[in-house]
Amino acid sequence: MKPSSVIYSLPFLLLSLGTALSGVSLHAEESASPGRTLLDWTEQAGSDSAKSPSSDIKFFVRHGAQPIIATTQTTPPSPFSNGSAALYIPPSGNTEQAEAVAIDFDPFLYQHSPAKGWIELEFTVQNSILDVSLGVDSTNMESPSTMAQSNGGKKLFTAYFFPQENRTILLRRESEQGGGEPQRLPLSRGIIPGQPHVFRISWDWKSDMPGIRFQLDGEPLSIKGGDETLPVDIQSIEKGVDKLVIFLRSGDFLGKITASE
Repeated sequence: MKPSSVIYSLPFLLLSLGTALSGVSLHAEESASPGRTLLDWTEQAGSDSAKSPSSDIKFFVRHGAQPIIATTQTTPPSPFSNGSAALYIPPSGNTEQAEAVAIDFDPFLYQHSPAKGWIELEFTVQNSILDVSLGVDSTNMESPSTMAQSNGGKKLFTAYFFPQENRTILLRRESEQGGGEPQRLPLSRGIIPGQPHVFRISWDWKSDMPGIRFQLDGEPLSIKGGDETLPVDIQSIEKGVDKLVIFLRSGDFLGKITASE
């Protein structure tokens, strides 16, 4: 190779290297993005009983539950890092009906639902079952004044977290044909009873294979068969993700919930 050709190609090499490093940096920055807080219990720390952290969030107490805000000073204490405040339902000993709190809200209220985004929640399951549902195209979540309306839109899935160590996380999805049996799809691994976990739901409607992906504590979860994407028919979606529903039962903790911008 002639010396002149080496000199000529050096800027190109430097430019290419800079572009590659920039791409890595951007990817790392995106992965490390903390997102925005949707739900945080810190302001209620020290109160006698828990309530909805916002008028935009439905907060239903069921079967005589008496939820509290757990911190480092409560018994039991919050299990999350730095003792951050968490919603907790103390067991009452009622074996006939499990005490529960249902939390229902639009994670993108007052803004456009993104075609690519994520939601992440902190939780601990000890003895009960936690379930998390994600929905689209609901009209009753458009504003606080319409929350009482009955149209709940379409549920994309419900994830059930079982406390037994031999059970995986189970996804339940209604039949897209209508009237058929719902799909029950186990994810690749389960949770550890009493241990704090972080569950992330990511969706991408712009992909060549649009669908939803899941992570537990930063590690990808695969669906039965090895596929990491739960396919979604985006042709049937009109408005996008606009509903998150969580059922927390006695003995379990719910920490902070965050979402992409």
